[in-house]
Amino acid sequence: MWILPLLGYVGIVLGFAFLTLAIASGLYYLSELVEEHTVFAKKLLYRLIYGVVAIQILLLFVDKFPIGLSALSVVSHGIYAQNLRRFPVVKLTDPLFLLSCALVIANHYLWFRHFSAPPPHSYNSYPYSRDFNIPTFTEIAAFFGLCVWLVPFALFVSLSAGENVLPSMGSEYATGDGSSYIMPGKAPESFASSSGVGVGGISSGVEGKRRARSGTNAGMAKAVVTGVREWVKYLSQPEFLNLPAHFHPILIDRIVDFIYTSDYHFCPADDDVTKLKQKDFVFHHATLLPAINANKSAMAAALVGIRDYEFHLRMYALAEELDWDALKSAAYAKLFGAVDAQYPRSTETLTELVKATFTPPGGAARMCKDEDGALQQLVVAAVLTHETKVWREDARKAFTDSVQGPEHDGFRKTYKAIMQANEDLLKVKDMVKELAAARQKVIDQRRKAKSVMGGDDKRNRFLMKAQKMQKTQFKKEHD
Repeated sequence: MWILPLLGYVGIVLGFAFLTLAIASGLYYLSELVEEHTVFAKKLLYRLIYGVVAIQILLLFVDKFPIGLSALSVVSHGIYAQNLRRFPVVKLTDPLFLLSCALVIANHYLWFRHFSAPPPHSYNSYPYSRDFNIPTFTEIAAFFGLCVWLVPFALFVSLSAGENVLPSMGSEYATGDGSSYIMPGKAPESFASSSGVGVGGISSGVEGKRRARSGTNAGMAKAVVTGVREWVKYLSQPEFLNLPAHFHPILIDRIVDFIYTSDYHFCPADDDVTKLKQKDFVFHHATLLPAINANKSAMAAALVGIRDYEFHLRMYALAEELDWDALKSAAYAKLFGAVDAQYPRSTETLTELVKATFTPPGGAARMCKDEDGALQQLVVAAVLTHETKVWREDARKAFTDSVQGPEHDGFRKTYKAIMQANEDLLKVKDMVKELAAARQKVIDQRRKAKSVMGGDDKRNRFLMKAQKMQKTQFKKEHD
């Protein structure tokens, strides 16, 4: 047989793996229970110690166990109980804790040697009969599990190492002499406010109640399981983050600051675009660039002057690489606001946008994959909006001339397709523009005519008044 033995080996490996995971999960869950119910756990541990001592005494007098080993077990459990004085905190350098660890190993070794050397056969038994003075495997396993390993295992699950204890009331034993805080009477900054700050805001009442005690003391078993899990996670991650060549280094800097602090924006520049400009402030959050000094790399200086639309396009490219829909939507929305006709752009800016989105994939100017064509449609819409609302005839002609190269064939095709698809709307818009122009012309003519008429009336009134004054003067002279 060849296949069945292989299946047997595979089954052994899988069984061992599942057993290990089950034990680790059980340890973690028991540690969680102990953290939430420390008073009950302490009482239970004391009762376990008393029970094991009672069993050892019964085994000594009833089953005639060796006096020396029984006394060693009783004394060992008495020393185990001394570790509960400051339960659940334990100091790893405490002599009692170190002595307890040594006694666990000594008890296991001495009892194992005792059961490995069974007593000789009695004279009244047959050669092949079972000697009832020899304990079975089940009995030996039960003795080791209950009388040798139960209490040390329970202590391992329950006690919290001093390195895993946060400053709190009663933690001076584990963290050092004096106050629980770094300075007497002063709480650490992380505990200065009771409100939760960060992602998710203030924690829920259930979580806060659940962590009221467990947030301070983490069991050694839980710490071991967590450490192994973090170690495996660390091994599965790459040591370095290798971004593609078209990714700008500003991405990592801005993403970290954006997630950690605040939103970002761009400052207006002298020309028609807005740029990320260097500012000299102490607190450099996501709206600012890192300070350029001796501690910063030369790459930080290269970030100054990056245009807003380029930044949003690179952020969109990162969202595509990470398959992050939320970041992609945010970058699209910001790019939409950046090319809105409310803030007019020059023909050069929109030409750069056309190059960044319509250059064939793999080209140096192409920034995003844009597999669904959303960015291309946005750029074409921005061009149409600027042509109809912002640009004059000379600007429209300059833009048309700038996109006549073969690398812009995709833009011209998309532009024509959108123009044809919206031909009726564009005709209506042209008609509305013509009607508006005609109406404005009529209004201007009326204003001009009214102005002229208003001037004649004034002149007539002046002449009539002058004639009246002449008549009055003539009458006075003749009278």
